[in-house]
Amino acid sequence: MTRTYKKQKERVYANSTAQALGEDWEIEDVSEPLDFIVRLPQGEHFGLEVMELYDSPADRGGAALKHAHGRQQRYLRDISAGYYRAGGRPIRVNFLGRLHSVEKIIAALISVSSSLTSNEICLNICGLKAWILPLPMADTRFRNYDRWQIVEAGFVRLIPDDLVRQQVDRKSQKLTDYKKKADLIDLLLVIDRSINAGRFTISENLSLTNTGFRRVILHNYPLDARILALT
Repeated sequence: MTRTYKKQKERVYANSTAQALGEDWEIEDVSEPLDFIVRLPQGEHFGLEVMELYDSPADRGGAALKHAHGRQQRYLRDISAGYYRAGGRPIRVNFLGRLHSVEKIIAALISVSSSLTSNEICLNICGLKAWILPLPMADTRFRNYDRWQIVEAGFVRLIPDDLVRQQVDRKSQKLTDYKKKADLIDLLLVIDRSINAGRFTISENLSLTNTGFRRVILHNYPLDARILALT
């Protein structure tokens, strides 16, 4: 993963988190070791460090689950191909729900594509949700971009609490460097549910204390966000 792509991905996570929390963030790039400075409407600001959580979930569910997954992937390919055949602009889409209404989904994406700006939007289509991110039209790398994803909403398992604490502790050890950029630092933990590695979550009862961060936030991208710890 290139540094530019990683930064773009982290910015998407940050914007999505702000929306999920109902907060108004103006996100500014900053040099390493910190990821972003976030400015609030009342004039305050804080530093934001983004970290993805990973695990190796054990797939279960048997042949029926594999068959359903394969059918969803076929629908996904048909939708992206049909969208670009119809002249749609470059976008990246994450779907949550069943994709069986292929033609209606294509029509809805085409309808909204002309009004997209630069921000990710969430659209309700035929009983499912679609998170749509417009991509640069002038960049040939994104021509007919079809790396769209289906968000896994079920069949998740827990990451052990100790593993989460270990990863948070590693970030806590860098707080001295982070605070050279901002006095207050939030740590954003991301589980990307739009990729296969995102089929897990963390315990509702996880306790994090004395982390040194102003807040530790968990974002189940692109579904929801919650505060895990406050100083």
